[in-house]
Formats: sequence, C-alpha cells, structure tokens
Amino acid sequence: MNQLLNQIIVPLVVGLSAYLVTKWNDQRIKRKNDSMLGATIMDSLIEEVQTGISIMEKKSLRSLPRASWNGVTTIPDDVLLRIIVISLGITVASWPPKTIRIHCKNYFEHITTNWGSTINFAGGPQIFDNSTLLDGARGVLLLLQQTRMLLEKNGNRFFAK
Repeated sequence: MNQLLNQIIVPLVVGLSAYLVTKWNDQRIKRKNDSMLGATIMDSLIEEVQTGISIMEKKSLRSLPRASWNGVTTIPDDVLLRIIVISLGITVASWPPKTIRIHCKNYFEHITTNWGSTINFAGGPQIFDNSTLLDGARGVLLLLQQTRMLLEKNGNRFFAK
C-alpha cells in the first residue's frame, strides 16, 4: 500500500496540483491583460468623444472624429466580459458599463452621422440646437471614463476579477 501511494498517487496529486495552479495563473494573467487592453481601448475612444464634444460645443462645421470605432468589435468579447464581471454591483453615474457597446455604437454611428448631416445640409452648413446630441455624447464620455477606471483598477489587482 505504501509503495502504491509513493509511486502512483503522490505523483498524480502533484501533477494535477501543478496543472491546476498553472491554469489558474494563466487565467489570472489573461484577466489582467484583458483589463489593461480594455483601458487602452477606452483611452482612444475617450479622446475621440472628447474631441467630438469640443467640436459640438463650439458649433464648429467639422466632422466628428470616429477613426477608433470599427463597429461593435472595437471592444472585443473578452474585454466586454471583463467589463461585465468587474461592474457587477457597482453604482455608476451614467449607464451601466455592460451596455458600453450599445452606447458607443449610438455615438459613433448615430450622433456622428447626425452631426455630419447638419454640417452638410443641402442648403448650406447649418447648426441647429444640438443639445440632445451633446447630452448623449457627454453620457457616452462619462460611461467610457468610468469603465476605463474600473478596467485600470482591475488590471492593477493581483487577483484580477
């Protein structure tokens, strides 16, 4: 019995434990990396939305920037999963972070298009009351900033969620 324990069971337990610890550590590192990637994506989106808000506030006849937006895949599924996990139970001042793809899509595909159609009006450039567009853009900016903060905080944790 002692020989069976030493030759089969102990190596099996050690091997299984090493495997599980390695898998757990790989997942921990992946969660941290996904969080850091997400924070970087948020930085580029924040920069474009801030510039867009500035253009709208000045009622400038320029198009709103949207180079960082490449459809909903701009925020990869793994990053969206991190956002969902780290925002559970968190109270935010804007929309829930799990809805970030929807609100970014609304900004980059609807608000930027509507702004573009106002400055390229058939009768010449016209700027109408853009308070609705501006309020939407400010809401998206707040959502992006809060999400970035959550992702950065999670990326800095040793045991990232």
